[in-house]
Amino acid sequence: MTNIGHFRAAGKLLEGKQDIPVKLWMAPPTKMDAKQLSEEGYYGILGRAGARMEMPGCSLCMGNQGTST
Repeated sequence: MTNIGHFRAAGKLLEGKQDIPVKLWMAPPTKMDAKQLSEEGYYGILGRAGARMEMPGCSLCMGNQGTST
């Protein structure tokens, strides 16, 4: 996702959900966005839903996550 609004929308969709039955990896585009999302509580919402939060940047779009566990 490349827009902080996408993370907010995903958070609203997943609010109240726990352990969704899919693998969901998310990587905010910048450290500033990660900080903002954390302050707004979206990291907690996404984490409770089962999302794996990656380091901000292009960790996923660059293919740096070659194996899925």
